[in-house]
Amino acid sequence: MPTVLIVDDEWIVAHYIEVALARLDCRCVVVRSAAQALAAVTGERPSLVIMDVSLGCEDGIELSRRIRESADVPVVFLTAQSDEATIRRALATRPAGYLVKPVDGSALLRLAERLLTGPPAQAGRIPP
Repeated sequence: MPTVLIVDDEWIVAHYIEVALARLDCRCVVVRSAAQALAAVTGERPSLVIMDVSLGCEDGIELSRRIRESADVPVVFLTAQSDEATIRRALATRPAGYLVKPVDGSALLRLAERLLTGPPAQAGRIPP
């Protein structure tokens, strides 16, 4: 069973992601900080990471770089930040997806399902 690591400092958002993914045969692990995320990547070996760009005082984009240094795992950003500068910074990390809140649960489910069950995502290519 694949593991999805959810990294968000807002409990309600993390819970929404868990509910949206409930129909997939996966296990969700929720963490709220960069340190917890790095530990979970090592300990849980997730098949997918869904994370916010802003984690309180921590930078989710920088965290995604650190995750990619230690694991070959697709990262999907789920964030309220839709300004061009943030999107450019995030895309430079070659994420598997960038979804802007509020996101439709079915869109998140389809993307997660494709990344968990389909062929490996091509780095730098965001699926439609």
